[in-house]
This record gives sequence, C-alpha cells and structure tokens, in this order.
Amino acid sequence: MRAAWFVVSLAVAAATFAPAEIQPAEGSMLNRTHVLFTWDVVPGAVSYDLQVVVDDGSPDPFAGPVVASVSSALPESVVTSGLVFGEDYAWRVRGVTGGGPLAWESTNRMSTLPLPGYAPVLNTSYDPNALGALEGGVTILPLRGGTVPGGFIVAVDRDGNIVWFIEPGSRVSDPRLLPSGNVLYMSDFRGFEADIAGNVVWSTPDDPNMLVHHEVFPMPGGNRMMLLYTYHDVERYPPGDVNRSGRVDLEDLGLLLADFGCATWPCVGDADLDIDVDLDDLTQVLINFGVDGVELQKWRGDRVLELDPNNNIVWEFVLADHLAETDFDYDHMAVERIAGGPADNSYDWTHCNSVTYNPADNSVYISVRSLSQVWRVDYATGEIVYQMGFQMPSGTAAFGDGFFSFQHAPELQPNGNILLFDNGNRRDRIVHPNNSTDTISRAIEISLTGNPPTSASIVWEWVSPFYSFALGDADRLPNGNTLVVNGTNATISEVDASGDLVWQLTGPAGIGIYRAQRVPTLYPGHP
Repeated sequence: MRAAWFVVSLAVAAATFAPAEIQPAEGSMLNRTHVLFTWDVVPGAVSYDLQVVVDDGSPDPFAGPVVASVSSALPESVVTSGLVFGEDYAWRVRGVTGGGPLAWESTNRMSTLPLPGYAPVLNTSYDPNALGALEGGVTILPLRGGTVPGGFIVAVDRDGNIVWFIEPGSRVSDPRLLPSGNVLYMSDFRGFEADIAGNVVWSTPDDPNMLVHHEVFPMPGGNRMMLLYTYHDVERYPPGDVNRSGRVDLEDLGLLLADFGCATWPCVGDADLDIDVDLDDLTQVLINFGVDGVELQKWRGDRVLELDPNNNIVWEFVLADHLAETDFDYDHMAVERIAGGPADNSYDWTHCNSVTYNPADNSVYISVRSLSQVWRVDYATGEIVYQMGFQMPSGTAAFGDGFFSFQHAPELQPNGNILLFDNGNRRDRIVHPNNSTDTISRAIEISLTGNPPTSASIVWEWVSPFYSFALGDADRLPNGNTLVVNGTNATISEVDASGDLVWQLTGPAGIGIYRAQRVPTLYPGHP
C-alpha cells in the first residue's frame, strides 16, 4: 500500500508541474490586443507576476516603462489593457513564494499586427457612472461595406476599440465564438471554423451545389447546421396578374370574362369592372400568355442541412416540400432580383436567414424572412410543429399574424419565449421601401401558449431609433439587458429590461453590421 501511494504521489506531482505551453509563442505575430499569456509552473510558487514592455531593441527592454503588469494565482493571465496594434513587445514572468518574489524567468518576445488601414472608427456612448448597468465583455461583429473592401470580423471593447480581428473574405456574416475559443462564421457562401489567429480548422465543401448563404449553427456533439439554396421550376401566373392574397389568377380572370359575355377570346368590349382594368386589357393579357395564362418561373427556396465534422449530411429539411406555391410575398416577387450567389435571377421565395436548434424541445427554428414567418420543425420527425407570422393563402400560419415582418435572428429563451429583430418591411401589410420613414424596426419578445403552442403574444419590445430594411439581431444578455443590432445603420444598442438605453455603438455611414455577440472574453475557460 505504501509503495503504491508513493507511485501515485509521484504521478500527481508530475502532472501538477508538467511544462505548460508558452503563449504567445516566441516571435508570434498576433491579431489581437487582448492576449492570453501562459507559462511553466514554478515549483513552490503561490502566485506569479507578469510584465509586458515595448521591445525597443535594447539589451534590457524592461528598463523602459511597463505597459502591462499583472499578478495571477495561476500560471496564466489574460491581459486586456495596455497593448496596441502594430507594436513589438517583450514579456517575462516570475514566481512568488511565501518568502517573496523569485528571479524573473527568461524574456519572451511577440508582436501585434497592424490594424488594417480600412478599419472604420467605431464610437460608443454610455454613462461612465453607471457601468454596473452594462453587461461586461467584448462584442464580436462582422463589418462590411463602406471602407471595408471584403470580410472583416472584429471584437470591440466597451469603448469601441478593436481588440481582435480576422479578414476571412467577402460577404462575411454570422460570427460566433465557440466554447473552444474558435470562431464559426460564413464567408463566400461557405461555412468556416477558425482558431483565434484566423487559421481555418474546418470548412464546408467548395462546391457550387453546397452554397451556404446564411447561418452556421453549432449543434450539440460537434455537427453544424446551415442554410443552403434550392431551386424550383414553378408554373405560375405572372406576378402582375396575381393579387396580393395570391387567390386570383388569370384562369379566374378568364372565367370572369366569360361571365360578362366574353365566352370566346379575343373579345371586344369596354365593360369596366371598376378594378382599374377593362375587359380589353384583360383579354390582351390572356392572349400574351396563352389560353392557360401561365409561364415557367424559377423560384429559389431553402433547405436546412446538418453536416458532421466530415461534411456528411446527417439531417435535411427542404422548405418547398412543406410549402404551398400560393404562399409567397407578392411585392417581393414582383421585383427583379439577382441572387447574391449565382446570377440566376430567381425569385427569392423564402430567403431564410436563421436556423437554430433547441435541445429543450428537440426542435429546429427557421426564420423565413420572405414569408414573414418563423417555423418550428420537430427534429425527430422532420414535421412542422407550427408556423408563426403572416397568414398566407394556405392558412397554415397558426398564430402571430402581423407580429413581425422580414425578421431576423429568432433566439430561444430559457422560459420558451422567442426574441427576434422585427425589421418591419411589411408592417401593417404595407410595402415600406428601403429608405422609408413611415415604419419602424424593433426587437420583440414573444410568449407562446400551449404545448404545442396554439397562440402567442408580444410581451416586450424596444423600438429602434432607425428603420433597418435589412440585417439585424437581438440577443438577451446574462444580466437581462438586450443587445440590438440595427444593421443598415451600423448601430448596436444595449437596452435594459425597461427599454432604457445603457450603451450604444455606431459606425460610419455605409457600413453594415449583420449580427453581434457579446462574450465575457475572447478566451472561454480562462479567467
């Protein structure tokens, strides 16, 4: 027994004093000014002192001013102040025992990369006397447009200073810090996972049939869920001849002509139906499109894919398999659109912009922007539990008609409520243009009743000072505040439960912000 205990004691001691990875590694070029330092355990040390100075090239750079000084009980520390971009640094550590500080360990050197010249100035406003009202940490956000030539993901501190960045490519969106410390994002129609330095460790296939246009959601167990395009050839009456409810098509109009004495086509007459179109015009439309009055149109829909780490498909849901062709946004359809990916000029039928999985109810939640609906899909069966939002001709929306329109980023709350950003493009079923001044955007929280839900109500809202026709996000923070992104106005607002503004970030005109994520630190699991 005694000998066995001795062996175990040696094993524990060896594990306790195992050499640590020295971070940052010697000569590192860092894309961040919030830096995790780690070092070897010093036997007998009860704490450690860390010093960082500018490396001026002299034999003893520590003769100069110390820019960061930290005392830590652990052989690691995250420095969040004192460092800037585009500088060379030297750093050292010493152990502290019960008898006082030991000698300094060897000097290590690192540098920070220059911040890209196109990086915009981000301004913040808050009450410095009420810092307790703010949720701490840093805010991760993608920037595009304006002075930014491509994809640019940054983390900013409370004062709007950029403290970390990566430059992944164009059309970047949906960045999300993972518990591992890696970041998950979408760029150039692919999903990526990168480490904090920006090195890609996983990506979706570089395949034109696998264009990821929104969202890369981390599933429990390491899989990824995302949104891809589908394409459908639809026999449809021309957009200009279908009323906004989708219930009247050219065949109906043909019957109407017959009812008014025009049984054969073409017919001549000026009988006005008081619908701003006379019979001659209706007859001509029928002639132009043939007796059946249809044309073949290409509609672009969506599918949800779940991929394992080897990019094998393990779950799939195609919206068109569960969607009537009568259900579409008439006014959106009437506008010619060239897709952001392939120049297919397809009608943007569903334009899903968010998909999340909720383990509490084993459901997938899909934001169907072009229908102004949120769908809940049972993960086990692949069947729709409910459709919430605008009622369409099929009558399948169970509740929530008019609650929101062209929304973004539904977020499930622990109490079962849903928080989302309501862009408001079709508020009151009125078409509001991109530069509209007669509508609003807002963050809303929706409470659902029943299991499965049969009704819903809006229990909280915050009206943004600007209308944002696109982009947007709303996240509930740990302290109860809500982080709201007004994307087209490059504004991020933190508001408390009463709707009072406690912090706001603004970027220059022309910059777009798709989403934002507030995290305690860039280094999950480290103090």
